[in-house]
Amino acid sequence: MVKVVKIWKGDLMMRSKSLVKNKDLQRKVLCSLLAAGVMSVCISGGDVWASGTIKDQDMIITSNMDIVADDGEFEGVTNRYAAIGHTQDSTMTVTAKPGVMVDSVVTATNGRAMGIVNVGNGVLNVNGNYSFALNADTVRGIRNNGYNDLNLNGDFIIKAVSKGKNSNNDVVVGVEAFNGTNITVNGDKLNIDITTDNARIIGVQNFNNNGETITFNSNDTSIKAVQIGTGSVCQGVLAYQSTTNFNGNVVIDLKADQVTDQVHGIDIQCDPGNSYETVVNFNNQKTDIKVEGGAGSTVAAIRASGVPGTVNLNGKVTNLTATNIADGFSAAVISQYGAHVKSGADSDVNASVNSKNGDAVAVYISEYAGYNGNVELKGSLTANVVSENGAACGILGELSDEVKAETDGNIYIGKNLNLGVNSSNSEAIGIGASGKYNKTSILGDTAITATGKTGAHALYAEKGSEITIGSKGKIVDLTVSSTNGGKVYGLDATGGSDITVNGSNLTIDVSSSVENGTINDRIFAIDASDNKGGKIILNSDGITLVGEQKGHTVYCDGVRANVSTIEFNGNTTIDLKADLKDDWGATESKNKQSQFAGINVQCDPDDNNATIVVFNGGKTDIKVEGKATWFAAVQGSGVPGSINFTGKKVNITAVNNKAVREGDSTTVGIYAQYGATINSVAATDIVTTVEANGYANGIYNTNNFGYNGNVKLKGNFMGTVISNESSAYGIYNDPLAADNTGGEVYIGKGLKLDVTALKGEAVGIYGEGEHSKTTVLGDVIITTNGQNDSYSLYAAAKANITLGSAGKTVALTGDVTAKDADSIITLAGDSNVVKGTVTADAGGIVLAGSDKATYIVNKFVTKDSVSRFTTVTRGTITVSGGTLNIDNLSDINKFDLADNSLIVTGKGVLKAASDKVFEADTSGKKVIAGVDQKVLFNGGKLAISDTSYTLADSKVYSEALGKVDDSGVGANTKTTIVMTGTLQDQPVDNKATVDDLAPTGAVHTNVTGTVSTGTLNVGDGSSSGGTTGINNDLGVKDLDFSSTSGSGTVDASVTISNDTGLTLVGDGSSELLKGTGSNNTVTVGSTSDSGSAGTLTLGNAAAESSGGTLNANVTLQSDSQMTVEAGSFTVDKITATEGTVAVNAGANLTTTQDFTVGDAINNKTGTIDAAGSITAGKVDLQQGTVAVTGSLTANELSVGTSNKEGTVNAAGTVDVDTLNLNKGNVEVTGSLTAKTLTVGDSDAKIAVGAADSAGTLTAEDVKLGGASLMLDPAWEDGSTIQTASKAGLKFNGSQIDGKLTVGQNSVLSLGTADTAKAEAAFTDTGLTWGQNDITAALYIDYEQTMDSTKGGIKVDGSLTHVSDSKDLAAANTATFAAGSLLMVAGDAALTMDGALKAGGTATITISNGSAATLKVDSGAKLYIADAQADKQYTIVSGFTNSGSAVTDGGWNGTNLLLNKLVKGSGSYSSGSFTVSTQKVKASEALPGVALPNILDAMSSQTDSPYAGIKYLSNAISGLNSNAQTLAAVNSFAQGAENSGATRTGALAALDLGTAVQEHLSLAKAAAEQSGGFGKAAVDTADNGGIWAQYIHNKDKVDNMGGVSYDGQYNGVIIGGDFADRGKYSSGIAFSYGSGDSTGSASKNEFDFWGLSYYGGIQNGDTNLIFDVGYSKTSSDVKGVIKAEPDTQVISMGIKGEKVISNGHGTSYVPYAGLRYLNVDGGSYNGTIGGEVAAHYSTDKADLWLLPVGISISHESVTAGGWKVRPTADIAYVWILGDKNTAMDITVPGVNATDRLGYDIMDSGFFVGKLGLEAEKGEWTYGLGYACQKGSHAQNSKFMLNVTYSF
Repeated sequence: MVKVVKIWKGDLMMRSKSLVKNKDLQRKVLCSLLAAGVMSVCISGGDVWASGTIKDQDMIITSNMDIVADDGEFEGVTNRYAAIGHTQDSTMTVTAKPGVMVDSVVTATNGRAMGIVNVGNGVLNVNGNYSFALNADTVRGIRNNGYNDLNLNGDFIIKAVSKGKNSNNDVVVGVEAFNGTNITVNGDKLNIDITTDNARIIGVQNFNNNGETITFNSNDTSIKAVQIGTGSVCQGVLAYQSTTNFNGNVVIDLKADQVTDQVHGIDIQCDPGNSYETVVNFNNQKTDIKVEGGAGSTVAAIRASGVPGTVNLNGKVTNLTATNIADGFSAAVISQYGAHVKSGADSDVNASVNSKNGDAVAVYISEYAGYNGNVELKGSLTANVVSENGAACGILGELSDEVKAETDGNIYIGKNLNLGVNSSNSEAIGIGASGKYNKTSILGDTAITATGKTGAHALYAEKGSEITIGSKGKIVDLTVSSTNGGKVYGLDATGGSDITVNGSNLTIDVSSSVENGTINDRIFAIDASDNKGGKIILNSDGITLVGEQKGHTVYCDGVRANVSTIEFNGNTTIDLKADLKDDWGATESKNKQSQFAGINVQCDPDDNNATIVVFNGGKTDIKVEGKATWFAAVQGSGVPGSINFTGKKVNITAVNNKAVREGDSTTVGIYAQYGATINSVAATDIVTTVEANGYANGIYNTNNFGYNGNVKLKGNFMGTVISNESSAYGIYNDPLAADNTGGEVYIGKGLKLDVTALKGEAVGIYGEGEHSKTTVLGDVIITTNGQNDSYSLYAAAKANITLGSAGKTVALTGDVTAKDADSIITLAGDSNVVKGTVTADAGGIVLAGSDKATYIVNKFVTKDSVSRFTTVTRGTITVSGGTLNIDNLSDINKFDLADNSLIVTGKGVLKAASDKVFEADTSGKKVIAGVDQKVLFNGGKLAISDTSYTLADSKVYSEALGKVDDSGVGANTKTTIVMTGTLQDQPVDNKATVDDLAPTGAVHTNVTGTVSTGTLNVGDGSSSGGTTGINNDLGVKDLDFSSTSGSGTVDASVTISNDTGLTLVGDGSSELLKGTGSNNTVTVGSTSDSGSAGTLTLGNAAAESSGGTLNANVTLQSDSQMTVEAGSFTVDKITATEGTVAVNAGANLTTTQDFTVGDAINNKTGTIDAAGSITAGKVDLQQGTVAVTGSLTANELSVGTSNKEGTVNAAGTVDVDTLNLNKGNVEVTGSLTAKTLTVGDSDAKIAVGAADSAGTLTAEDVKLGGASLMLDPAWEDGSTIQTASKAGLKFNGSQIDGKLTVGQNSVLSLGTADTAKAEAAFTDTGLTWGQNDITAALYIDYEQTMDSTKGGIKVDGSLTHVSDSKDLAAANTATFAAGSLLMVAGDAALTMDGALKAGGTATITISNGSAATLKVDSGAKLYIADAQADKQYTIVSGFTNSGSAVTDGGWNGTNLLLNKLVKGSGSYSSGSFTVSTQKVKASEALPGVALPNILDAMSSQTDSPYAGIKYLSNAISGLNSNAQTLAAVNSFAQGAENSGATRTGALAALDLGTAVQEHLSLAKAAAEQSGGFGKAAVDTADNGGIWAQYIHNKDKVDNMGGVSYDGQYNGVIIGGDFADRGKYSSGIAFSYGSGDSTGSASKNEFDFWGLSYYGGIQNGDTNLIFDVGYSKTSSDVKGVIKAEPDTQVISMGIKGEKVISNGHGTSYVPYAGLRYLNVDGGSYNGTIGGEVAAHYSTDKADLWLLPVGISISHESVTAGGWKVRPTADIAYVWILGDKNTAMDITVPGVNATDRLGYDIMDSGFFVGKLGLEAEKGEWTYGLGYACQKGSHAQNSKFMLNVTYSF
């Protein structure tokens, strides 16, 4: 050995001082050593060997060495020092043997100091442990600048120090690679420690490296750097066109407080044109990146800039810390310029960000040079963000809309997000998004807490951005607050932005504290102001909004919307509190009254987008409480604005505590003004509670800015309204604007109001103004209790109030007043009861119920009003329907009426005993003067309620009533006397001749009229031998002709003419013409030209019952009428040549033969008015009108003839087998269904929908013959495709031979009569229906051909019925306007000619001289249902190129909708529009999807016969967001594991094994040496015993392998101990139990049983226990799929333990064990709707559990001889083996298999137990509790034990 230089360690620093003197000598010695191959020496004692630079030579170092570097002139430059260097093309290897440490000192005063450098084209290998102390202005720790590899194997410590002052030129780099070189570092650790003054710091620089790689495989890599002085840039890792891999744990720690520009832990930089990607990968367990800066710099743990650039955080845990101690921005992650920052699904990212004076953000993406950044973290993110004086943001995207790549701009968190955001003096934002390409998606549980001083947001989206939070089963918890006012938002979307929240629960908690706040200090749980058509969609199952405005400010809103849509699609609770105060300050910004609104819709008539808030959840609770001058729970202001409730239950509560002494206040439950509408569907029940000190209103509808509001509640409404110090109103409706479109309060079902005013007036319903219309159709109960006045109803100034309808009850407590002329209150129930006074004070009270209606009122009052011009307006009470009893008319306490103010008319009936109406006079009878004075008889009926009467009585009553002359006060119609009793003249059969009955002028409802001849002429009194004639009206139950022919029958003939009428009441079922044959006729009206009309009435509203069969052919003549007034009647045949057949509402008419209307030959017109129900064989409408507001059912409906028109108005329901429209029009505003529809006139028109109503037309065999069809209903608030006008047409031969215009709010289906198909297809698109979205749609189910001369299509939502005809569909043209949607079934577009073929082609000229033209606007959308990949779909064909116009963007780009796994593009050429599709890999379209192979192989088919394909196809449709699709697919893939079937089975087996081991444990028998358990050990060892244990188990799993569920079961274990054999104890045990577990998409109900043999060997204070068992769990899973898997488990366990006693009753039993579980989940099918949807085949899992723990117990004996033992146990259980297992999944009909991994157990868990046992004699009782806690699962058990020892 050669000793080169001997230096003591303490002299190392002196070496550099003598470097120059020794340089030459050193070189000579080194050269000789190199030549001899000697590079290592053996030393003794404290000696070390020193060397200069090791350069270009293999070396083996066998003992510790110090290297003091020379100037190696590396890279051809002098003054470059390195400890180890290589400049050649060969391979150089330097190896330090194990245990050897090589220390190096490299100092360069004016040059560069390097540790290891490779600058040639060769390979450098450095092996062993090395330490480098580097000191120079410029430093490189490890540098590879050659064109080959540098491999480091060992531990490396680099300590770099730079005193460099030039931050631009002086650079310190830990590890760097350039020019296409690779560096690989292996070993246990790599430590880089850098300290500089002003020099730039780069920990790792992989820059311009031609795509090559630096790989750090060290177990631990540490990069720490401190820059003391000023500078511009400090970077931990800098990458450009290279790949950098960290495969071990990493710590990067930078501190550069004086750096002014950038302090970045990871910094990647690249450009779109780069030849190589830039990638930094962290593939380790743990990464810690910590950066600190100041002086105005941007401080970021990760900054990714440029495309193609990516940072991948694939390790288990990544901790990011960014701190800016002064001015400047700080962030954990920054991504811009198209770069990506990603993490794996099993990677958790934790971020801590602090900034003193600048903004602080955890994740930030932005735009640079036209490219937006991306952050895609498939795992979880936890971040804490704090800024002292700047803004603080958790996630923020500020992007540009002017981009070169539209797919960038994504922020994605695949699992959970937890954000804590705090700004001490500025605003705080949880998630902020800006720009239309900003897509932020969080799939997992989300918790955000944002606290600011000047304002705060939990979620903020602006400028067209999108934020999606949560997925199925996830929890979203948002807490946002401000410490000093400002605006505080839970969700805030503006500028056309969308926010979507999914999951099981959403909680938003908003609070703010401020004193003397202004309008700018307020809270919003949700705000969507100026959102330009954007949407906030809340899909969570449960939604809770909680807000509290602390202190005092002016405004507070729970939910505010403006030009936007907000949807609540789950059960919703809104609970807001705020004590506000008015601010009448001097400045203009103040001067505001305090306003508090729970829901607040604001908009204006000229808005471009509607404002809509929708509550679709089953239950909605809205509560506002506090103080304000204006106080509303639900408030709509502005047109077009609406608030819509579609769920079953809505609770609205408003509690205003502002006292009257503090000023006036108004409190409202539901408020509408300025044209806004509040809507609910028929299934919705709304309960409103309002309590206030000021004015209180349940519903308040009024006007503002010239528009009236509307409240349209189609369901039930219940209100409780209380004012403690003022007046209270249930419904207050005073729309005073001159606006005919508003002013309505409508309640479609029941109304219940309870109104109390302790110091004012209480009013149930108040209406004021000519546009005030309040209507309630259902049952009504109103109770009012006011100190001053109590009104159940009050109408003033022409207001209109209508309550009740047929079959309903109206019950009012409180007065009813119609004040002022033309104010009308209508009671229209069947039972109408008013406990109060009904007053017509110059207004009108109308009693307008059905024929069954009755009225009970405490008192009626009518008053006159005299104007200043002495004009008298008399109040009136009008009976126009139902029956009013006037027996007490003379009692002024019942009827205080002005003259002629009680009017009977129309269908109204006044009922009284004869002596209450008539009195004797000299001529017989007269109307009592008081009756004559008060009652105005103007039609209707007067029913005499006497139980019996004579014909003479009825006659004098009619004569007396006829003498009353009310013509001078407006009466012009005869009032009919109706006798409801029986005839005294005929006590047996209640019959009388028509000759005797007719002169009475009355209707005899129980009397049969006998006719002595076969002919009866009503209205013609001349009689002959074969004819009976009467001059008067005749009203009877029925007619009997039997006396005419003795015992035989006669064909009767009845004629009604000369303006007389025949009423046949019937008895409900019998024939009306008795004793007659089969050829009876009834002619209504005279057959002669000079004759006059007649009237036939069937049924009577005053009769007890009506109905029967009119066994005759009925013919109506000119001006005559047949009316079915009440009951159900059958008529043989009806010919309404002229006149009208009317069926009143509630009545029914059936014809057994033809029903003819009009006479085309003789040019006569007839009419059918079906308010009730008509059933007919054939309805032949030759000329005239059929108007159906009820229903019409017929085999055939023929409309018009070849030369005469007919019109059908189908406002009700029309159902016919055949509809022939020969000439005329059909208007459908209800529904019309026809199996065959044929139009014979090209000028005929069919209209579906009208200005105020939608309609539905369906027909299967359609021939339009060139006629026009137009669909168009007006838009209404809350319009959906379900409420649009619809037509479903199957054309004959699929030949479209009509001109079809699909106008506003309409959808047409072709090729099918099932309109639900179009609705389902539209749902799949995920689009929105509305006047600012999709306005009109066409669905093609089967290929269609458009007739070249008769057929045309136009889909244009701007068209209405009043549009000019030239703007409608024209022949040979297909037009699709902006806002239109064409939906085609995929199969229809795969045919040769496509979904729609023009009759002519582009090359063949059709007969009219022109080719078919196609026009597609740029805003037209196309959807292909069930689109498949790699197909060419032909949408249309046969059109001309020259005359057609397919505008760019139409049916293409974002306007082409397929499904998530198919992409495509459309093109128009050669007269055809085709779409070519390509497959999108499921893993790319849906990152994290569980079934990528199946989805890739599957052909989407939403109506597939295969249940699995159908389910998955619907899941990937446009209906669902990506998050919803992932949740739907993955829960399907999880099968029974979604609710933990396998884990449940494993736990059941584990519990059995644990129980039997504990039974034999020394912890139970620890005291036996002293008589344990009350008996001597010798006693317990003889005869065995029996024992039992009850277990109640609760299991909670949180994101274990992507699965979360809650489970519980109850079970029992019964065991028997055999008699001991020496030290050996044994027994058997049986377990049984059942329980359930609920996952995100399924519920599992399971049973289990098990059997175990156990034994133990106890040797003094030690014990060895074993058990062998088998268990089986049978599951019944119901959810996304239904499955019945069985889980079988074989369990074997062994446990060793030792007891340690202190001699005073306390024992310690430490133990350790091993358990083996073989878990077999088997194979099973998952079904949907009874069909197999998937097959699941699980792997067997082998689990090894290693428990280690200790049990502690203490035994004491009570005075009663009970042994009492409390116990405690603590253990940790390691899980080894297949805790992560998998299963194969297949789907019938798909040739692919996917493999899904899932977890059975955590990697380990703690177990803690507490117990108490008591023993006396042979019995032992115990109870216990155990808690098991792992990283993803928590388990709790409650146990009861009992043991009996023989």
